Amino acid sequence: MNDAAPDPAPHSADMAALAAGLVRAADSVDSLLRRLHNAGQLQWSGRASAAFRAALDQREAELRTASGALGHAAHLLQAYAKRLEIAECAASMGAVP
Repeated sequence: MNDAAPDPAPHSADMAALAAGLVRAADSVDSLLRRLHNAGQLQWSGRASAAFRAALDQREAELRTASGALGHAAHLLQAYAKRLEIAECAASMGAVP
């Protein structure tokens, strides 16, 4: 027998807060990306510099992908939060959304 309480329904404020956290995470990744890019602007040459720049390019691409994914997830959560807000408003007024 499972005595655990059922999961509560998601609330729009919770989803909006989660979306805001994802936006902050994407901003942090973007900031890191800028710092990493600036590190690659040093003027040096040789085999080590070529290897460093190749690795740096790969990391920059990965960070751009991560930032884009976080931003996309935030957008989806914001839209979901809005739909929940509408449903919550309708339920509080006694209407069925």
